Amino acid sequence: MQRCPNSALVVLDSMEVPSPSDKFQYATWCLLITQARDKNYIKHTSDSLINIALAYFEKQDDPVWKASTLYYEGRVNQDMNNVEEATDFYLRARDVAKNTTDYRLLCLINTHLGTLYAYRNLPDLAFEAYKNAHTYSMQLKDSTFISNTYSALGRVSMLNNNLQEGLDNYKKAIEIAEQSGNLKSLTLAYGEISTVYQALSMLDSSMYYLKKSKKIEEKYNASALSQTYLGIGETYYYMGLSDSAYYYLEKALNTINPYTKQDAIHALYYLCRDLGKYEDAIKYNEQYWVYKDSIDNINRSSEIAKIQAKYEREKLLNINNGLENRILWGSIILLLIIFVLIFFYQRELLKKERIIKESRKQLQIRLNQLHENESIIHENENLIGVLSIQMEEYVGSQDI
Repeated sequence: MQRCPNSALVVLDSMEVPSPSDKFQYATWCLLITQARDKNYIKHTSDSLINIALAYFEKQDDPVWKASTLYYEGRVNQDMNNVEEATDFYLRARDVAKNTTDYRLLCLINTHLGTLYAYRNLPDLAFEAYKNAHTYSMQLKDSTFISNTYSALGRVSMLNNNLQEGLDNYKKAIEIAEQSGNLKSLTLAYGEISTVYQALSMLDSSMYYLKKSKKIEEKYNASALSQTYLGIGETYYYMGLSDSAYYYLEKALNTINPYTKQDAIHALYYLCRDLGKYEDAIKYNEQYWVYKDSIDNINRSSEIAKIQAKYEREKLLNINNGLENRILWGSIILLLIIFVLIFFYQRELLKKERIIKESRKQLQIRLNQLHENESIIHENENLIGVLSIQMEEYVGSQDI
C-alpha cells in the first residue's frame, strides 16, 4: 500500500470480496480498497464502503484503525465536496490519532485539514494544522512529507502576505525534494514558488520554475499540468505576451479541478477584455460567476470555522463533563471511605467500651470478693482472739 499503491489496488480489485458476515475481514477490505483508490488519485464518488469500515472500526479499541477510517471518511467526503463533514471527520481522526505513534497518518490528517482551511482563507487554522504536519514529518524523517509540509507552510505565508517567509519555505521544500529525487514534491514546490515570484513581480524567475515543473509533469505527472499551464498563462499575461497567455490559459481549462478552471476563466476574461474581444470577455465572465457560485457553495468558510469552533466547544464540554464525573465519583468514593472509617472507628470504640465495662464489672466483682475476704478475715481474727482468751483461761485453770 505504501510503496506500490497501484499494485495494492489491483490485488484488492481482483480478490474475492470477504463475506459481510465476517465483519472484521469485510470492514478491512472496505477500508483498504478506499485507501488504495485514494493513493491512486481516483476521485471518490460514494461513501458506502468507507461507512461500512467506520461502523465496525469505530467500535473497536485500536486507535490506529479507528483514526485511519475517520481520515478516509474525510478524504471521501472532501472529494464529494461535503466540506463540513470532511472537516469534522479530520478533526475526529486527528484527536484519535494523537494517542498513537503513527506519524505518517498524523501528518496526512493535519495536511489535509490545513488545506481545507487554506482554500477557505482561514490562515490561522491552516498554519496550526500545517505546523503540526511539519512536526510529525520531522519525527517520521520522511523527505517526501518534510518537503510537502515546507510547501504547505509556504502556502500559509502567502495567505498572510509574508512573501519572504514563503520564499524561504519553498526553497527548503525544493532543496529536500531535489536531494531525495522526489519529482512529485518537486513539481509542487516549483509550481507554488512561482506564485511568490509573481507577487514580487519577478516574472522571469516565476517562468523559470514553471517551465521546470512543466518539463517534469509532461513526463511523469500529466494530471498536474493544468495548474502549471495556468501559472504559465498568467505569467505570460503579466509579461504582456497575449498570444502565449491565451494558448496556455485555454490548455488550463482541460481539468476537473474547479479552482483551476475558475482562475483560468477569470484570467481569460481579463485577457479578452484587454484585447477588445468583448463578446469573448462577456462569455468568460458569465462562466466565471457560475464557477465562483459553485466554489463558494463548496467553500463556506464561515461554516468551516463554525465546525472548528463547535468541535472545540464539544471537546471542551466533554472534558468538563468527564472532569465533573471524575469529581463526582471521587467525592462518592471519598464519602464511602469516610463512612467506612467512621464505621470501623465506631466499631472499635464500642468494642473498647465493652472491654472497659467488662473490666469494670470484673473489677467490681474482685472488689466485692476482696470486701468479703476482709470480712471473713476480720471474723477470723475475732474468733482467734476469743479462742486465745479461752485458751489462756483454760491453761490458768490447769495450773491451779
